[in-house]
Amino acid sequence: QKGMQEIFLASGIGLLWGITNPFLEQGAKDVNIVSPSEENYKSCVFVRWIMFFWKLFRNFKFIVPFALNQTGSLLFYYALGNSSITLVVPVANCISFTTTYICECLMKKTPIECQDLLSILAVVLGIFIAFYLSLIHI
Repeated sequence: QKGMQEIFLASGIGLLWGITNPFLEQGAKDVNIVSPSEENYKSCVFVRWIMFFWKLFRNFKFIVPFALNQTGSLLFYYALGNSSITLVVPVANCISFTTTYICECLMKKTPIECQDLLSILAVVLGIFIAFYLSLIHI
């Protein structure tokens, strides 16, 4: 029972991270670091950084995926405190990597290649092996 809850929690975290990663990348690309009206601030690095983060966090295309991604991080730390670290970390990360790849392919409208599909299947098989081993306590 507990192993099943750990797998579902880690899978949910991985899905949340994986889905939001491409949107974070896309949202961050929409921010211009310095606009022409701010040219006179180019020499001050501190002011440029403040302006950059001000623009970034006012951009809903970035802030919504960022908030969801950070929610996944909070859930991850909760899972680390209440579950087996040897199960939660690999499952969450593998699902995150796999989901990020699939979402990026869908967003960029590029096909998933055969070797990548085999890699995804290997990841899923690894998760099932980890789950099985957690159930029999090896």
